Amino acid sequence: MNKSLKNLYKTRYFFMFSAWAILGWLFPFTLDDWYWGTVHYVFPAPDNGRYAGHLVSLILTRSRTVRMLAVAAAMTGIVYCIERMVKRPAAFVIASSSLLLLPKDVFRQAVAWASGFSNYTAPVPLFLLFGLYIMEHPGGYNRRKAVPMLLLLLGFINSLFVEHYTVFNIALSVGLLVFYACKQTVRTDYIGYCAGSILGAMLMFSPPEFFTNGMKT
Repeated sequence: MNKSLKNLYKTRYFFMFSAWAILGWLFPFTLDDWYWGTVHYVFPAPDNGRYAGHLVSLILTRSRTVRMLAVAAAMTGIVYCIERMVKRPAAFVIASSSLLLLPKDVFRQAVAWASGFSNYTAPVPLFLLFGLYIMEHPGGYNRRKAVPMLLLLLGFINSLFVEHYTVFNIALSVGLLVFYACKQTVRTDYIGYCAGSILGAMLMFSPPEFFTNGMKT
């Protein structure tokens, strides 16, 4: 690889972020983006427990600039985490190309549509971030006292986007604990993530009427 190609490779994420930022600016607000752009609450949820997704929708539908930066950050973050996890030279090209080659309907609903992006794409970098943590700490783990609490918060947030993400989050965190229990190893970091996932699931699947009735009493 000559010097010019090396320099281009080093700046690949800058160009990727810039390209997605331009696309994010061009995406129009549609459908219930207009609803989230006018309401001023997220809790209790109007019809479901997607509190993290609702909060992201509230933020993105109020500013085209913030929406642009969020799209660029999420899509770039997805590729970055995948490249770090795979550790292969072609990972960047394959991952970034795969995002651009998404089926039209999927791309429109999960990326171009702000409300869909808030629920379906925004949490993906967060899940990949935990996946990256798993791969980089396969045996031991970071023993800083703050790590389990940070992972608890991450697990809690990851359970509040969409229902199938919540179920996957629980299955992943419980599966990790069972795996290490079979190895007779206690992982307080995964215990923290699992506890956060369960707390988030409890909030996600609690009917909104439970909270509204409680506030009236």
